[in-house]
Amino acid sequence: MYIYLYYVLDAHGISQGTLAMMQNNGAGFLSGAAGGFFGSLGATAWGGAGGKWGGLGGKYAGSTVGTIAFGALSGGVGAELSGGNFWQGAVAGGIVSGLNHAMHSMGGDYGKPKPPKFRLRHLLGPDAVYVAGAEDLGIGLGVGFEQGAIIILRGPDAGIYPAYDFGIGLSTASGSLSLEAVKLYYSGDTVTKDVFYGNRYEANFGADALGHIGFTGVYAPMADGNMVWGYGITIGVGFSATIFSGNINYGRTQTNGNNMIPNLVNKK
Repeated sequence: MYIYLYYVLDAHGISQGTLAMMQNNGAGFLSGAAGGFFGSLGATAWGGAGGKWGGLGGKYAGSTVGTIAFGALSGGVGAELSGGNFWQGAVAGGIVSGLNHAMHSMGGDYGKPKPPKFRLRHLLGPDAVYVAGAEDLGIGLGVGFEQGAIIILRGPDAGIYPAYDFGIGLSTASGSLSLEAVKLYYSGDTVTKDVFYGNRYEANFGADALGHIGFTGVYAPMADGNMVWGYGITIGVGFSATIFSGNINYGRTQTNGNNMIPNLVNKK
């Protein structure tokens, strides 16, 4: 247990401190490192390290929202106590919590995240391509909306289908209007249109200098043990408090824009 704590806290603190320096022209390492360190500690204490021991969250220990919120609060307090910036520490703590703890503590039918599973057909290219116009805005808390199409390249449902996507999560102080193109891969045997719709996790990182260019990654676990995963690029216009921008979010892709938030919460 102590080795686990040392590895997680040390790695998260250094990584977030380095990211803060990149975003603030060499400054901000203390706030980022303290935020990452204490955010990781807070999220670990809340969830009991994904069930390795009893967590402070009690019956809510497995809650993604609770884990991120407590991790962000812990990161902000830790940064403030260390002489850094509370909000910078809170963002660092929230990012650490969201990426490394909340997903690993998911229970129920979805289980724990698994590495991407390749099929031989993937050597010939993706199962589908997602193309959409994207709008993202955030300052600590971020929201995003996308509208476009999923182009399924193989299987009985090969064709073009409408896609609406909404996500909410943690974000740097930034905003962008961009075109997004993502290659999608399904781990199951038969590719159908239904596997590309539903709840998903997404991470976006980019640079905003004379425009916006970024990288996006998508992961969508399914109740039957399969998954959809993908990666792609975003190009457009944007702004941020520093040259670098990013967000992590939990969201949903549907064939229309109706009842997206209730469906996201209820995983319908």
